[in-house]
Amino acid sequence: MLHGRRERAAARFLVDASMRMALAYLRAKTRMGTLDPKRFGLSLEDMAIDSIAELYERDETGKYVEICTYFESIPWSKMDDAGLEIALRRIVFGKVTERMFRQYRENDPNLGKVIRNIKDAAAAAPDTHLERVDGKLWIVVGRDVALATDRPTAPPDLLESYVTAALGKDGRTSEALDALARFFEFHPHYRNGYSVSALATMVRSAFIRLGAALEDATAGETFTEGEIADALSAAIDMLRTTLPSTYVSTQKLHTSTFDVYLHTVRDILASTYLHGTASHCSHFDVMASHSPALTRSEYRREHRNKVEYMVKLARARLAELLLDDAVI
Repeated sequence: MLHGRRERAAARFLVDASMRMALAYLRAKTRMGTLDPKRFGLSLEDMAIDSIAELYERDETGKYVEICTYFESIPWSKMDDAGLEIALRRIVFGKVTERMFRQYRENDPNLGKVIRNIKDAAAAAPDTHLERVDGKLWIVVGRDVALATDRPTAPPDLLESYVTAALGKDGRTSEALDALARFFEFHPHYRNGYSVSALATMVRSAFIRLGAALEDATAGETFTEGEIADALSAAIDMLRTTLPSTYVSTQKLHTSTFDVYLHTVRDILASTYLHGTASHCSHFDVMASHSPALTRSEYRREHRNKVEYMVKLARARLAELLLDDAVI
């Protein structure tokens, strides 16, 4: 219990650190275009204070119940300063995400539709189910597997990048669930599920962000052809540097085939955002232009899932780069 002078000083330090983290996180969300505090009539400072308030509520004995319970649940005494900072950041970011969801739910009824879609998709999918934990509804990966509450929850920013990559302007909520399952397949050390409300906020933000950026790119009203071409090249470079360890090493994919994937993805996105000819060719047609011996059955059997995922990943990166340029 934080009663003594040292304990009170420690509490003040935690509150100040939590406030800085929450404010930095909200500012990053604002820069990314996934948060507009003006629509809520609040400053970022007010949202940060509201976000961390629950962490430092005290019971009748003076104990900071939630923050103490959290640190008692992890081996904090064995952590160095960096580890403690990461642990604090994890719970603070989680609180900020919860606060953002409450604001969106209160001010935007469309989020309720996203939540309903996620629930319906989870019920229909063979590898996910819904589970209520401590009064909150979670989507859990694994039909007959319980939520692993002994593992940490995935960091919001890391998971959001996977969700954004899975969605495009005309994407489906089910694709977000596929991304969720894929994320936990590659990151088994995290809790195998996520809050439905938090996931809904990510999905809605992804639709808004990608849709706005890519509409501008397609219309050519905001970005020049050279800017789009540069952003597309950077998106392909991202695939080239990040995916070989996943595809080439673990899935025994030949480097020449991976190079064909990269050319295919670039041509697919260029046809949409540079040339306006996306509807003229299928993904198979584009890949076949780089691999003439490719058959449709071979494409469906061995390549389609990888190519479609890489297209989504590059498209998400393209949108991010264009948004960053627009902010600058």
